[in-house]
Amino acid sequence: MGAPRRVALALLALPFELLALGVVAVALPLLLSLPRLDGTVAVTGLREPILVERDAFGIPTIRAANERDLYFGLGFVHAQDRLWQMEFHRRLGQGRLAEILGPAALPSDRLMRTLGLYRRA
Repeated sequence: MGAPRRVALALLALPFELLALGVVAVALPLLLSLPRLDGTVAVTGLREPILVERDAFGIPTIRAANERDLYFGLGFVHAQDRLWQMEFHRRLGQGRLAEILGPAALPSDRLMRTLGLYRRA
């Protein structure tokens, strides 16, 4: 195979290589951001160990020795399952949705900043 043919094949393969790299660059952070649903997580602030079990539908059951640890487990599960929703509503109250959603969210941001809910909270 001659040098011109190798160069041509390399140039033809380049878009596919860039596409594959782009897919990995998008998919990897998404996969790494998924909640950890099995195993042990060590956290400080618990009096006793807690157990979080999920059924076939992903519904969590939290078992704890005391109420304080139970609420900690509930907050942990909420952060795993609903982090994006909590971040969305925090930004909504601050009038900062356009930072992540773009110009379409500016009317909502203007309204929320005019109402000043975040300043009054």
